[in-house]
Amino acid sequence: MAKFNLDDFKGKVFSKDLARANRFEIQITPPPILGGNQGLSRTITLLAEDVMLPGIMVGTRPFRFNNLNEQRAHLIDYMGDSVTFTFLCDTEWSIRSFLEEWIQKMINPSNRYVEYPEQYYSVIEITSLDKGDNELTGWKLEDAFPRSLAPAQFSSGSPDPVRQPCTFSFTKWQRYTPESPIGRPEEPTVPTIPV
Repeated sequence: MAKFNLDDFKGKVFSKDLARANRFEIQITPPPILGGNQGLSRTITLLAEDVMLPGIMVGTRPFRFNNLNEQRAHLIDYMGDSVTFTFLCDTEWSIRSFLEEWIQKMINPSNRYVEYPEQYYSVIEITSLDKGDNELTGWKLEDAFPRSLAPAQFSSGSPDPVRQPCTFSFTKWQRYTPESPIGRPEEPTVPTIPV
């Protein structure tokens, strides 16, 4: 006999709903190299069309025990080599300009000098929303920076807006919820000794 039936599925979906792919927002904190300009953050949020959530992978090694090979976890990889975003371009080309400036300040195009990482690292927050725009959960990408600004395509046969793909690298990510926000670690309790 089956462990669940269609009524169980419908009850779960109707009581809690499902996460919707079109209900999200992103926040990119401009890095110090760009002067921390917060004015563009709202535009970035409004014009983000596609967002890819980061993955996570556990590296394993074989462990030989009593003539058996077992796989044992030995590292965690946040797969920080790439996460891709697609932005809709406005007529001011504000997002493309922002990303171009960020990349060109990371590595000077004239002399090829590279800036210190703490100057171009940023924080990106991807938040899943419900139908009422309430936060369900989110992912914070740390030490993020644009790695690849892909070509944007024009076409005389299409009236669609121009889309700008951009791939970001990062070192790690954290998941958070409205009940347990990140960035505000609890203060460790230090026992005090009365004097």
